[in-house]
Amino acid sequence: MTVHHEPAHLTANGHREEPTEAPLVVCEGAGRSFGSGRRAVVAVHDASCHIEAGARIALVGPSGSGKSTLLHLVAGLDSPTTGTVTWPGLGHPGRPTVTDVATVFQSGSLVPSLTVLENVALPLLLADRAISDARGAADAALCMLRIDDLAQALPEELSGGQAQRVAVARAVASGPRLILADEPTGKLDHRAATLVVDVLLEAADAVSAALVVSTHDPEIADRLGARWSMDAGRLRIPLGAEA
Repeated sequence: MTVHHEPAHLTANGHREEPTEAPLVVCEGAGRSFGSGRRAVVAVHDASCHIEAGARIALVGPSGSGKSTLLHLVAGLDSPTTGTVTWPGLGHPGRPTVTDVATVFQSGSLVPSLTVLENVALPLLLADRAISDARGAADAALCMLRIDDLAQALPEELSGGQAQRVAVARAVASGPRLILADEPTGKLDHRAATLVVDVLLEAADAVSAALVVSTHDPEIADRLGARWSMDAGRLRIPLGAEA
């Protein structure tokens, strides 16, 4: 039996308060299964939560607990097989766009043949932004994160920490309402991981975005305002979830 608590309504510092606007994301009994019949694997069971504007949330749990699958559902990159995921606070119907929700993956997912500037501009170009606008927004994001000196570098010339900072720049270039970071420090040493979390928090503040970071590192989780947990595909939001 799954025990559900009331979804957390959190300010940027993780403090509970009554929301003043529609949540950015609402999951209601959202589940995701892969396969069918006896071979079906349930990655997420019956998840219910709200993500409010300005939230700072750590999503913790071991590898294979369903964190990535839940983030993909929240981002609109995947569809639930049960329940619903909606985005009432985005101001338009349907799935989110790159200007609504941006995702930072563990690997960075940079295109090897493109420069840093081109990588950061790419999602905007795919969203039909004019080339000059996309490059201008990309340059501004690199400057904001103080890595504009890397603009003409190729991904193979970057350290792991630099590549993740570029991935954060790519995420914030569109001015999203929500940033989802999926184990962004999983392959980094402690110093590089600390810098990436610094950058994520600073970038989310700069563009006034909510931030959800999945991690199995308690030190990183402690830096976010609230802590939600995944265990065997089940989302748990404890009472008094404030950090």
